[in-house]
Amino acid sequence: MGTLKVLEAARMNGVGRVVLSSSSAVYGDDPQSPKCESLPPNPLSPYAVQKRTNEHYARIYCELYGLQTVCLRYFNVYGPRQDPSSPYSGVISIFMSKAARNEAPLIYGDGCQTRDFVYVKDVVQANLLAARHENAPGHVFNVGTQHSVNINALWERVAALGACTRKARHADARPGDIIESLADIRLARDLLGFHPTYALRSGLEKTFAWYRENTR
Repeated sequence: MGTLKVLEAARMNGVGRVVLSSSSAVYGDDPQSPKCESLPPNPLSPYAVQKRTNEHYARIYCELYGLQTVCLRYFNVYGPRQDPSSPYSGVISIFMSKAARNEAPLIYGDGCQTRDFVYVKDVVQANLLAARHENAPGHVFNVGTQHSVNINALWERVAALGACTRKARHADARPGDIIESLADIRLARDLLGFHPTYALRSGLEKTFAWYRENTR
């Protein structure tokens, strides 16, 4: 209900535009890759269902009340200060914390699942464009990099940054876990001028520098 209350408050107070944080989770396990915004959503978790519902609310407020709305489907966001103990934390924050402590991480499944990791400053860029660009209202945009890496390779990269020698442990795959996730960002590029500027290597280096200083 939180998003609905925000939209209603915006309508009643004459707010010009609302940008909503949606998620790539709305695509579910659709085998098409990369994922483009025209794919039919197939949410496989309560979280994904709520994100898709919020997109519907945004569309309705745009059509019924003229409130400009923009939905951004974030792929896997990472960066400094992400809390590895939070239930909403991403795998990179967990890996960073483990590598800084020279501890072994737990990977669910075989680790061959792929993810499109987007650095937080590129997500900020997307949000500013969504808030200001004249082409943005009424659209849903993917926010990713159009590059992916599998989870096993990700741990190897993070472990190397921390000179961590531990091998990852594995557990059964979690129900509803997506095998392949890769963003098609052409729509955001063509309509908004969105261009991610942080490659995974540089983003990981900047992120690990923070975890190295702040992990106890």
